[in-house]
Amino acid sequence: MSKISVIGCGKMGSSLVKAFLKSGHHVFVYDVSRESCIPLVELGASLAETPIEAANNCDVMVFSINNYTNTIRFLKNDDVLLQLAGKTLVQLSTGIPQEAQELEGIIKEYDIDYIDGAIMCYPHQIGTEESCILISGNESTLKNSESALKSLTKNLMTVSNDISGASTLDCALLTLYYGTYWGILQAASLCKSQNFSVQTFADIAGDSYLFPTVTEILKHVPQDVESGNYKDNMASNIIHSSAIQRLIEMMNRSKIDTSVTESIHSLIQNAIETGYKNNNLESIVEIIRK
Repeated sequence: MSKISVIGCGKMGSSLVKAFLKSGHHVFVYDVSRESCIPLVELGASLAETPIEAANNCDVMVFSINNYTNTIRFLKNDDVLLQLAGKTLVQLSTGIPQEAQELEGIIKEYDIDYIDGAIMCYPHQIGTEESCILISGNESTLKNSESALKSLTKNLMTVSNDISGASTLDCALLTLYYGTYWGILQAASLCKSQNFSVQTFADIAGDSYLFPTVTEILKHVPQDVESGNYKDNMASNIIHSSAIQRLIEMMNRSKIDTSVTESIHSLIQNAIETGYKNNNLESIVEIIRK
């Protein structure tokens, strides 16, 4: 069993500690709020009074605090980096790819193995079949830490040997999540404005046979975007622009906010003016990427 120090004992950090303890690991806990550690100590964790004590009593240090900035601040406190030489740092705080790369650059000279991860579930789902954690980093480091991390989830997904891979995929999935959510909410608003049943919309939109759009989009987007071939196979940007203009007109008449829809329309118009008039919607990637 591993000796693990968990930094940050909020809702998510506490769930991580409980899962590690359940799997038989020796766990030290540290949080700037000492009180948040007490319930975990009562469950069998050991309290680290200082960052140095947390670093000295682990093979693996897991971060579950609110951002990378605070992780870096913690590591630079009282020479913690020196104490972690030869050990593994697992960053499970929310961040972006550039922050993962920055952290990698900071710890590189200290002989610290680094795994960057993204938790794709809620605290209460940690350790259950519903949990999922994306991880990225050096292949040998991932292999050495796999057993400990599998205490947290049965769905541990290694996505890349590039340290920024997990946070990149996390951001991409969040973009899809919020974009899809916005689309559903906007559609529900349109239905409600016309006294049309939102449930009827949901039933039909959720029928993959009648409305397979999202699945179909995910099938052809990767090939088109990675090849840069935006040949119009189904509908050109001219057609999409016209369709969205029609949506905006309906929203305005129904007194529904059009700010997001107008932003999408602006991107399509930009693509048309840039020379992608007769290409498919995927060509907007070239505009989004600036």
